[in-house]
Amino acid sequence: MKIEDILYKYSNTLSQKGFTSPNLDIELMLCYFLKIDKAQLFIQHDRNLDKKEMKEFNKLFKRRLKHEPIAYIIKEKEFYNRKFKVEKGVMIPRPLTEELIELILGSAGNLYNKRINILDIGTGSGCILVTLCKELKKCCSTVSINPYAVDISSSALNIAKYNFEKFGLGNVKIKRGNLPTFGITKFDIIVANLPYIKKGSLDFNDDSVLDLKYEPNFALYASYDGFSIIKKAIKKYLPKLKKSGTLFLEVGKGHYDKIQELFGKKYEIKSFFDGRIIMIRKEKEE
Repeated sequence: MKIEDILYKYSNTLSQKGFTSPNLDIELMLCYFLKIDKAQLFIQHDRNLDKKEMKEFNKLFKRRLKHEPIAYIIKEKEFYNRKFKVEKGVMIPRPLTEELIELILGSAGNLYNKRINILDIGTGSGCILVTLCKELKKCCSTVSINPYAVDISSSALNIAKYNFEKFGLGNVKIKRGNLPTFGITKFDIIVANLPYIKKGSLDFNDDSVLDLKYEPNFALYASYDGFSIIKKAIKKYLPKLKKSGTLFLEVGKGHYDKIQELFGKKYEIKSFFDGRIIMIRKEKEE
C-alpha cells in the first residue's frame, strides 16, 4: 500500500473512532516506522510498503486504536521544540508545562554572571530541567547553572539521565526518593510537576481520558483529594529557597485556594492559567 493511501485510510479510521488528531497520529507513526522525517514522508508519498512492512505497521496502529499514547509508541515527545525520549513508566510532557516554562523564563530577572541552583521535583523525562537550562543560557550566556533533579521512580530517572546526556547536561545532581533534599543546598528556582489527580476520579469509559490509563499511576494520582503530595512538597521545599528564590508548581483545579490558605500569610503567592500554575516567593528574610 502506498504511503498516501495509508495516510488517508488509517487516519480516516481514527477519525471515525473519535481520535482528536488522526492525521498527525498516522504521520508520526509512519515517520517513526520508516525512520524518515515529515518532509521525506510527503516526498515519498507514492512509496509502496510491502506485506511485511504493512504487517509491522499494523501492529503499531492496533496499539494506537487501544488508545496507547503516540509518545509511547514512537518513544519520543516534542517539548519546547526539542524531542525527548519517553517510555512507559514516565509521564508524557503536556502543553501546560510549556506555559510553566514560559512563566519561569519571564520571571528569571537579570542573570548576568550569576550562579544559580535549579531543582526539578518529579523530573520524569527531565524535559523541564533540560529546557530551563538551555533556554536560560540562551537568555544570558554568562549565567552558570547548577541543575538538580529528584524523582520517586528509578525507571523515570533512567529516562531523565538519557535526556540529560542527549542535551549535554552532564552535571545534573540526581536523587531518587519521596521528595528528597540536597542537604544545606538552597535554590534560586524550584519547579515541581507532581501528581494532582484525585484517586478514582477518572472514568476510563470516557474516550477523552483513555490515553491516561497507560501512564504511571504514581505520576497521576495523589490520594483522595489530589492535594496531599503538593502540600507535602511545598512544606518541605519552601525552606530550601534562597531569599530571592521562587517555587513554581503545576497544580489541579481548586488547589490555589488551598495553597493560599495554608501559606499565604508568610509568602507571596500568585496563580496563572486559571489557577493551574502557581508561583510562590519569600517575603520575609531568612
